[in-house]
Amino acid sequence: MLGRDFHVVNFEYDEEGGGDNPYADGDWVESDESPLTVPATIDFGTQDETGGDGSGANVERDAVIYLQKDSAPVHPGTDDESRATEFVDLETGARYRAVSVEHQLHLTAVHVEEL
Repeated sequence: MLGRDFHVVNFEYDEEGGGDNPYADGDWVESDESPLTVPATIDFGTQDETGGDGSGANVERDAVIYLQKDSAPVHPGTDDESRATEFVDLETGARYRAVSVEHQLHLTAVHVEEL
């Protein structure tokens, strides 16, 4: 486990987005609260685990990021309705996407995949 600082980036859908493309329906943009910088611990695991969202699906995860409960809003992405929270390791520049979130007593465990 390694203690590091991470940028926590959340996204929202902007129907007016799409840049100069007049045919674009919109685009995902960083939300107003992003990015937040939070201290967290990352644990690199190598085995499959059962999804923490209650679906029971097996999801291969690259790592688990632990942060203080309620220190940042974290959302796993669901289909086209939302885009998953992303974490940027400020030390290495590596990017991770939230796969599932488990709220524990004082910590939030975020299962992530590296982008």
